[in-house]
Amino acid sequence: MTVQMVVAEAGIGYATFFRHFASIDALLMAVSETMIGEIVERIGPALASGDQDALLKAAATYIAEQRRPIAAILIGGGERTRKAITAQAIARAEHVPLVLDPGLPPALAVTHLVGSAIDVVAWWVINGDGHDAERLVEMLRRLALAPVTASEPASR
Repeated sequence: MTVQMVVAEAGIGYATFFRHFASIDALLMAVSETMIGEIVERIGPALASGDQDALLKAAATYIAEQRRPIAAILIGGGERTRKAITAQAIARAEHVPLVLDPGLPPALAVTHLVGSAIDVVAWWVINGDGHDAERLVEMLRRLALAPVTASEPASR
C-alpha cells in the first residue's frame, strides 16, 4: 500500500494526506487503533460474561464486516506495520479481562493469543473466500484461544 494508492482511492491530494499523517504507516496505525477499539467494544459483553462462543462470534462478525480494510492493514502495510499492529493489540489485550490458563505466564498467553489471532485473521481475509464467519470462529477457537485457555494439552 502506498500514499499514492490512498490518495487516489480517497480522492484527496498529497497535501491533505500529509496534513493528517506523516506516513502510510502512521495512517495504518491510526486506523488499526480505531479498529482494535471497536473490536474490544464489540466483544466487551462476552468478556464480562465469560462466554467464549459469544466473544468469538462477535469478533468474527466484526472481522467479516471489515474484511477489506483489515486486509489492507494486515497485508498492504507490510511486515513492519503488521508487527507494530500486533504489539499494539497485545498491549491493549493485556488490560482486557481474559480467563487464561493459570499454568501459563500471562504475558506469554496474551502474546500467543493475539499473535495467533492476527495470523488466522490475515490468512482468512486473503484465503478465506470459501469460509464464512462461522469457519473463522472455529479457526480462532482452535488456533488462538484453545492453546491458552485449556489446562490440559489438546490431544492430537
